[in-house]
Amino acid sequence: MFNMGVKSNHVTYNTLMHGYCTEGNLQGKLEVANDLLNKMLEKGLVPNHTTNDIIRVEMMEKGFIPNIEGHLCSFSGMC
Repeated sequence: MFNMGVKSNHVTYNTLMHGYCTEGNLQGKLEVANDLLNKMLEKGLVPNHTTNDIIRVEMMEKGFIPNIEGHLCSFSGMC
């Protein structure tokens, strides 16, 4: 989809991340969701309420801590 010229936004990334986080077999899926999160941040999209819920509920409450080092400014809004 990304290679087909479709412009991605929060909805695109949130939907894909949520799908990977809720898939039955989580082995490797949370890492893919983390990669999508980093791609979203690299594009300059600031995480919204839905993104934060996905990170908190679908990742962190399952014991997965996203690797967003270098993108923390996007969450704090202080940079």
